[in-house]
Amino acid sequence: GMASSGTVRGVLVGLIVGVVAVWFLGDWDYGSSTFCSPYRHLDNLSAVGSVGSTRIHDPAAVSRARSPLLFSNLSSGELDVTWWTWRQVSMLIPRVEVYKGTTPSFRTFFDGKAYEPYLRRDRWEDFNVMYNIQTGALRQGDSYYYFTSELSALEERHPAAARAMRAHLPRDWARYVVDEAPGDPGLRINLWLGRRGVVTAGHYDALHNWYFQMEGRKRFVLFPPSAEVHLFPSVHPHYAHTQVDLLRAEVNETVFPEFRWEHARSVVLSPGDVLYLPPYWHHMVETLEDSISINVWSHAKEHLLLHDAYRTLFPMDAGRPLAQAAADLHCFLTALVTKIVPEETMTEFIYSLFSTRFRPLLLRKDLRPQATSNPTLEKACRDAPISCLESLHPGPGLSSSILLRPNITDYTSPLVEKFNQMEPSVRRILLSNFVESLSNAYLGPANIIPFLRSCFA
Repeated sequence: GMASSGTVRGVLVGLIVGVVAVWFLGDWDYGSSTFCSPYRHLDNLSAVGSVGSTRIHDPAAVSRARSPLLFSNLSSGELDVTWWTWRQVSMLIPRVEVYKGTTPSFRTFFDGKAYEPYLRRDRWEDFNVMYNIQTGALRQGDSYYYFTSELSALEERHPAAARAMRAHLPRDWARYVVDEAPGDPGLRINLWLGRRGVVTAGHYDALHNWYFQMEGRKRFVLFPPSAEVHLFPSVHPHYAHTQVDLLRAEVNETVFPEFRWEHARSVVLSPGDVLYLPPYWHHMVETLEDSISINVWSHAKEHLLLHDAYRTLFPMDAGRPLAQAAADLHCFLTALVTKIVPEETMTEFIYSLFSTRFRPLLLRKDLRPQATSNPTLEKACRDAPISCLESLHPGPGLSSSILLRPNITDYTSPLVEKFNQMEPSVRRILLSNFVESLSNAYLGPANIIPFLRSCFA
């Protein structure tokens, strides 16, 4: 009896020591296997197409198709998930720089956007403050932490850890770099760590995304670029994000009349799964279990085409009187948009842009009170010649070679060529961004809404 009692005590001590050691190393399972998502409306969405394959034979062909695709349960030779554990990562990187939120949903706040001074501050939180914490603490407590880092950034602070991680990347990872941007592929390999319950709010990326799930489970909810998700304006700090809160089953139809859940698709990633996510697909990511992921990003062609468009010569320069700037911009944008979207009138295009992006901000009173119309702009646009061929007023800062090209077609043709190289569903998103950006550049942020409402009614 005494021997038996001593054995039991020894086993108990050993178990306690083992549990403490596992907890200290950050490899404790905080009940993640039993986590149940509270967002039940996401359970019955249409599924993303999937392929049961032990190897991805032609990533380039998948990327060219631009349709999301799940590759499930890849072989250990293709994707070594056993190495990627919280214990392993916590030992290699003892501390991490994270974002901290009081709610589980994180939405990027881009500093310096033109609308930032116009936000009602009681309605917005800026998550750009970073906290330095122990890696194991990512999974503990009541706070929500969000961590991501490029491997190249980790190499500067944790060179040994980054080398070890690179040695265990997906096999032949360079195959997943999409060659749509010669000379500037925009290659980024990222590490993602997240506790269960953390959500990345709906948004799009201008990148091809190959996403490898190493530990835990994540759910992606996807909408195609053509689906109306009521994006924030490009001048807003939540640029590229959906105004619709996808965590809510019921969406306010008065504020978001064009949104439809029928466009959504869903997929849950488990260890060994790989998701191809095309550029400009809107997506929300819910971490169902404490999770480790790796992804490979590379530029979409539209990203570089848009940047080239912004560098194109324009027939106006900044600093001219407001009425003259509005008349010329009205003329220029009308000529441009009607060539790129010939199936719509300019009034129809601008009405759609305003009602889907700006109107929700006004209805929810997310902006400080501001004028929504301007008689000066309205008169300037009304008096502008219909043809617009003679109405441009080159400013004193323009070179003499530009003054020899009065026809507006000379300026719109290079832009039309660039936009026509974009995928049709993506083209509309980026053309809307372009119209907003030029309105801000030439008229200022306070006049964007009055310009859209006064000049294109």
